[in-house]
Amino acid sequence: MYQFRALLIISLISLCFVLHAEETAIVQTDYARFRGTATETNVEIFYNINPLKWELFSTAAADSVCSLVIDFTLEKEDAPIDQKRWRMLFSKKDTSWQQQNRIDLLRYTLVPGDYQARIRVTDPSGTHADSVVMPIRNEAIAGDALALSDLVLCTKIQNADASSSPVLIKNNIEVTPNIARYYSEASSMLWFYVELYNLAENIAHHHYQILYWLGDDNGYKIEKIPEKKRLRPRSGDTMIEVGWVPLTPLPSGWYWLYFAVADSGETRVTYTRKRFYFSHPSYTPTESESDPETARGVAFYEALDSVQVAREIRYIHYLADRETQKLLAQLNTTRAMRSFLSMFWRLRDPDPGTPLNEFRQEYLQRAEYANSNFREGSAGWKTDRGRAAMLYGIPSDIDRYPSSSTGRGYQIWTYDAIQGGVNFVFIDLKNQGTYTLVHSTMRGENYNPNWQELLEIHRGISNVE
Repeated sequence: MYQFRALLIISLISLCFVLHAEETAIVQTDYARFRGTATETNVEIFYNINPLKWELFSTAAADSVCSLVIDFTLEKEDAPIDQKRWRMLFSKKDTSWQQQNRIDLLRYTLVPGDYQARIRVTDPSGTHADSVVMPIRNEAIAGDALALSDLVLCTKIQNADASSSPVLIKNNIEVTPNIARYYSEASSMLWFYVELYNLAENIAHHHYQILYWLGDDNGYKIEKIPEKKRLRPRSGDTMIEVGWVPLTPLPSGWYWLYFAVADSGETRVTYTRKRFYFSHPSYTPTESESDPETARGVAFYEALDSVQVAREIRYIHYLADRETQKLLAQLNTTRAMRSFLSMFWRLRDPDPGTPLNEFRQEYLQRAEYANSNFREGSAGWKTDRGRAAMLYGIPSDIDRYPSSSTGRGYQIWTYDAIQGGVNFVFIDLKNQGTYTLVHSTMRGENYNPNWQELLEIHRGISNVE
């Protein structure tokens, strides 16, 4: 039992990439790298703004217009290298998809390195706000070797014409990126765009080969959709490839699109890949996928009502990485949520040979424990203490220190079995019984060795905002 709990704790830690994500998220981001100069790379930062969830037009006149304020910062090593602010206008009268789902991009020429793009969207009244922080790993694209740009997954690719958005045109092609990398039954055709570099120096013959295929989330090739292989004439040093893959044969899940280029004898090969999610709730599962006796098949989740499904979707936000956070914002039907949960927990099952998914069972038990013990005006799982309990379990020890006339109440949680022993410090900053995580020795958590300075209540000041 101890070994299992230790394994579970390690699994939870490795999965956790905790981000702030509001349920009404309206901004999504992605990026792609292309060859630039000998020392720099061209980076395109895509973003999508969809204000419909904020219902800004709910009481406005039919011809009303609303504006959103966009603040953008590009950082390198935590230092801003560019900052912008602008407004976007949205018209209630124009209900077209292009108007209400605004896709745009910013282009930069950057030296190799690690960057961060920050986008914050607010309405003029300040009632609504959403923000995204996107890490950018800008690796150099090989100068002389056979090389590829990043794959751009798209919802649509077509020849540019007068109606095309100028910012989305690349080499006379209108490339509409799928920024969320989310496909569904209503949009089941995956389009892609990629650039090939240094063909003349690395392809000896007059032809080169391209290959593309799908892999599951573990990287294994999907046999249901055959690999595509094409022989192309080499007419220049740089070439552009566009293509598409139909996704309808697949069940819901995470997948990888692989793209490779090689000489005609396949002796020199380079490849790239990009991850995406396909939602297919009407997919007819195989016998093993639909076994109602296991907590793995889609049929298991059919027994959960819509309230239970939505609650479980909210709980797993703490386990979601950036890509999964994007995906969760796209799930707008109970059927799609059930399909996602089946896939999500199946990938995290520590022992597929048992009837129960022990990981899921433990995590949901922790959520109920958080709701029972840490309610602070909102559900216990939403609080800082509830989040810690869900991610790391019940602590080995809790030291509780009540408030006094000169000091705030606080708690110190200790976990002996994590990273050789870690602490979490929660302080009731407002003296209202709401505890905030102010310091932890756990890697990746808020670290503040001077946390004790927050305990003192100064005369005339009772709250810390």
